[in-house]
Amino acid sequence: MSRECIQGIRIVLTVTMFLLVTINMLPVELAVSLVVEHGPIEMLTVIGYFIAAFGLVVLPFFRPGVRTVLGGFLVLLLGLRELDFHSKFTTMGIFKSRYYLSPDVPLPEKGIVSLLMILLVIVLVYFSRTHFPGFLDGLKKKESVAVNVGLALLFAIGSKGMDSISASLHWIAALYHENPARSMQINEEVIELAIPLFLLCAIYHLAGKRNVEKSIS
Repeated sequence: MSRECIQGIRIVLTVTMFLLVTINMLPVELAVSLVVEHGPIEMLTVIGYFIAAFGLVVLPFFRPGVRTVLGGFLVLLLGLRELDFHSKFTTMGIFKSRYYLSPDVPLPEKGIVSLLMILLVIVLVYFSRTHFPGFLDGLKKKESVAVNVGLALLFAIGSKGMDSISASLHWIAALYHENPARSMQINEEVIELAIPLFLLCAIYHLAGKRNVEKSIS
């Protein structure tokens, strides 16, 4: 892992920690306005995803041999997911089981969405089988691209886990914040912001990587 990579990781972690501490110290109303749905922090996260997706799509034109277009498509979906784009054209959110069981959802809509979800699963399986071995090898060798992608995945899992068990962590947030529920909301949104930042770092290192055949993105 290069010194440049270490510096990049430190910058992302420092920015993340600074935002966590600063926003948690703000008055609750102001803090909530920053992390509310479609608020400034979420929009920065979405912009980060879109920039990363664009970078992955165009990178092969400048570095032949790098296979990143499919990865760019998946990162674009992450950005659209952050905007709840999937629920704008459906009766309700498609990532919950009740969507497929509810009688309120028209059958043709269920069929189309189910087909799209199956296609997405196929793409994810193909992407994983194609890139996961190289990703693991890159982690073992502490390659800059793999390390940054790994950190992005780690923060994604952390933010999702925090969302799932938020109520269980209120006692910890209560130690430093007067409104534990709001603090957990702040923490989740700020941690999510780090995900595209790590992806952008990975793209930066991949773009400058000489041995592009070993790339994992």
